[in-house]
Amino acid sequence: MIRVTAEYTENRNEKIIFDVKLDEKNKPISMLIFGYALEGENSHQTWPFVIEPNNSSASINWGAGVEGERSTINIFEKEITLHNYFTRTDMNDHSHLDEYTYKIVKIDHL
Repeated sequence: MIRVTAEYTENRNEKIIFDVKLDEKNKPISMLIFGYALEGENSHQTWPFVIEPNNSSASINWGAGVEGERSTINIFEKEITLHNYFTRTDMNDHSHLDEYTYKIVKIDHL
């Protein structure tokens, strides 16, 4: 099991942190992934989430404060290695898609 820290490429103060188990190809094993998002220079805002596998992509179920958000993430098709990228896609209320690219900046073995 490892803990992954990834930074939003357009704002290094926004991060996603999650724990995951990898297969022999460094890809996440298809399972629920628990984590949280941080926002702000001193990380004062946190939002818990669960990533739920759904074929090659996955849905993000957000916790308190952002329950209505609909997001997907392509984490299950990516190798989890330092400096690799993955994308989160949000659908807002007006059926418009917003994409956020994250770079893996830290991996801790648990």
